[in-house]
Amino acid sequence: MNNGERLFHLCLQRKQFKLNVMQINDGKRCPQLFTGHFLSRK
Repeated sequence: MNNGERLFHLCLQRKQFKLNVMQINDGKRCPQLFTGHFLSRK
C-alpha cells in the first residue's frame, strides 16, 4: 500500500475513536481527497 493509502487508513482509524464534535479537527489533519472519501462513506 502506498503512502496515500496508509494515511487514508490511519485517518479512518482515528475517526472511529473520535466523537462527532472532533471531526473538524480530523479534516484538518487528513488530505482533502481522503477526507472527502471517508466523509461520504459514513
